[in-house]
Amino acid sequence: MIVKKLENIDYIVFDPSKNITALIISKVDPSSYIDISKKIMDKEPQVEQVGFLTYDGGLDILLRMAGGEFCGNATMCAAVYCAMKNDLSKASVKVKVLGVDEIINVEVKKTNDNEWEGIVKMPKALEIKDVTFPDGKTLPVVFYSRIAHIIIQDDGSITHIPDKEKAELIIKKYCDFLKVPALGMMYFNSKDSNLVPLVYVKSVDTLFWENSCASGTTAVGTWLLHKENDGSCNKCTSIDVKQPSKSILTIYNDENGNIFLKGKVKEGIC
Repeated sequence: MIVKKLENIDYIVFDPSKNITALIISKVDPSSYIDISKKIMDKEPQVEQVGFLTYDGGLDILLRMAGGEFCGNATMCAAVYCAMKNDLSKASVKVKVLGVDEIINVEVKKTNDNEWEGIVKMPKALEIKDVTFPDGKTLPVVFYSRIAHIIIQDDGSITHIPDKEKAELIIKKYCDFLKVPALGMMYFNSKDSNLVPLVYVKSVDTLFWENSCASGTTAVGTWLLHKENDGSCNKCTSIDVKQPSKSILTIYNDENGNIFLKGKVKEGIC
């Protein structure tokens, strides 16, 4: 385990499908979260998000993202850290994510010296509905606790995205309109299952065209299931979603409508 330092703060960098994540393992004052996260991102330009861990041993861990949002990739990384601390190559970890009511169960398994496979039981969507925005566009939105994702479906080439600068301005306006702490715009090509995710977190003012997005991928999968099954997510299916990093995140569900995300995590920036 490679522990890095920023002043007197210890942190570890993980690579979940190139959605580079820094997890702070030192105890710090929550009032410093935003300042610390900005310093980490300045020091580690490839880092797309920062989370803070509270860990007292065993197979339970507490995760708080700098912006208070839920992040599936960071949750997977927290579980991998917990397994590593217990010197386990396979573990079932319970992650409490601040801002999410339910405990998140994560199954992790080491697949080689530097790589883990993780399966996260993702939180269920609070609501799925079409929203008409002030600019007149009506788009499907999947709402979760402390984050929402807009689905922008494209049956053609997802490489042709609308003006990126324009999209970056729009997402901030949409975030204010929806009154959510964090918002994703998921450009999804249903023809070949390519996803291009843009994510904005208001409190830390971070805006990334992410290399992969677990919660956004889950939102896309949930929306597809909801649309194809008349509002129900109970028909078992599996969807492989290609990320900008060329990696695959797999979304599948069970007969009770529980949604699971499967992906990989590496330690360090690879």
